[in-house]
Amino acid sequence: MMKTDLFEKYKKDRKRLERLLSCLDPLAPVLPSAHAFLKSFLGDGDYAMRYRYEHCVRAAHWGKRIAEKENWNPEPLTLASLLHDAGYPFCKTMEEWPCHAALSARVAGMFLAKMGYDAALSASICRAIEIHDRWEDVPLNATAFELSVRDADDLDRFDVLRLTLSARADIGEQNAAALAAVCEKRLAQLTEWEMRPCGTEAARQMWLETLAIRRDYYTRLHRQMQATLEMAGQLSQEQDAP
Repeated sequence: MMKTDLFEKYKKDRKRLERLLSCLDPLAPVLPSAHAFLKSFLGDGDYAMRYRYEHCVRAAHWGKRIAEKENWNPEPLTLASLLHDAGYPFCKTMEEWPCHAALSARVAGMFLAKMGYDAALSASICRAIEIHDRWEDVPLNATAFELSVRDADDLDRFDVLRLTLSARADIGEQNAAALAAVCEKRLAQLTEWEMRPCGTEAARQMWLETLAIRRDYYTRLHRQMQATLEMAGQLSQEQDAP
């Protein structure tokens, strides 16, 4: 963790945050208020921030689905998932990126306090946001609710849009043999990712369904590349035949 207080380092963003918080109406419905606040804080910036805003909206969708499947009140988890990356404007470099979860929890706490949200729920929401970026070192005492923000985040991070972006980076202009190797690597990773612990059984089923899309994609791509190599080999043999 960086020693520098990024709230102090980026005073312009802090003042913008304080200005947005000052405009909140504590009597207004909390979810629409959170969305309007987040859109103003993230969505009006450059592409990276607009992407981050839309990622938060998609995570909120997953959070709502998990809560409904578990018969929870959907508002707290939808709210937590929506705000889980609210601190991103204070992370402007890769070195600062590891601070984004703690900063997002801080921003979320400020928003919830301004809205007069339930204190116990606010504390759980902030803790959920603070641990949402952990892959292996997940706290053993984290509640199902707190783990579910992490689940909602990862469900979007591994869904079709991110698959499209990562596949484009993987594929580039590589030849069939190189692409077959990429597919083999990705398929091996999926076997490991399937073991990722989830906060609820509902999230686990969603997680496996999301990974199945990737498995089908890379399996089909691998099959196509293998067919390409096999056909090229057959044509070469026919050319060399007497």
